[in-house]
Amino acid sequence: MALGKNKVLGKGLANLIPGSDSNPTENNPKKEVRISEIQPNPFQPRKIFSSDSLQELSTTIQQHGIIQPLIVRISQNGGYTLVSGERRLRAAKLAGFHKVPVVVRDYSDSEILELAMIENLQREDLNPMEEALGYQAMMDKLSIKVSDVASKVGKNRSTVANLLRLLSLPHPIQVYIRDGKLSEGQARPLIGIVESKKQLDLANKIITEQWNVRTVEDYVSNLLHPEKKKQNATSKTKDPSILKIENKLRNKLSTKLEIQHSEKKGSGRISIVYNSLADLDRILENIGLKA
Repeated sequence: MALGKNKVLGKGLANLIPGSDSNPTENNPKKEVRISEIQPNPFQPRKIFSSDSLQELSTTIQQHGIIQPLIVRISQNGGYTLVSGERRLRAAKLAGFHKVPVVVRDYSDSEILELAMIENLQREDLNPMEEALGYQAMMDKLSIKVSDVASKVGKNRSTVANLLRLLSLPHPIQVYIRDGKLSEGQARPLIGIVESKKQLDLANKIITEQWNVRTVEDYVSNLLHPEKKKQNATSKTKDPSILKIENKLRNKLSTKLEIQHSEKKGSGRISIVYNSLADLDRILENIGLKA
């Protein structure tokens, strides 16, 4: 089975796994197996599951049973390896079940990885770090590029690329993002700071003083480009329509830029900031160009 570029999020996991879930086929009938025989999915991108959410699902399973069977494959070491249904399996354990309904399918490692990512992105939002690690795992295991990952999961290339950039941050900051202490928007400007200690000190300051994204962006911009601090002070008098266009371009390109416009001449220039040649390549791809 190949998932292909046209099978993306929003079409339902059952459409991506023919003959699975609530529609077992004659060749892949539903059967019950012992939970102890099922090994966890080695490519599961989600590392943390909400205990409250699992308890709610466990209560539902106790009352109604498991409506959609889990998807497994036969393990080389005996028993089964989970492909899809991690939350249902955990909730069934909480509910005291010893057996669960499954459909056995023949999947390769790369297909399991794809399905694990797609199921999680469809059914329960990953935190930014888990999502980034999942995308990196897809690139490593499947030997594919950022654009291929974006196509498979139905996201914009820039969205995937920006999440992957978070992996360059020091581990303590990644933990802050994972735990919800820092948002992706608050953390992204820190990537431009070279020294890890400065990154971590600023991250703690952001959390302690509860800075919003714009405050973080302005602070880092002034830190990296002190010569522009004076220019930023004049932005308060800049035409609101120009400021609006600047913000749209910043969000689109995920980088610092400035529009300098002369009302008298009716012309001006756009200054785009990049931190490295790799960052420049990313910006060029975002505007449809290749270096």
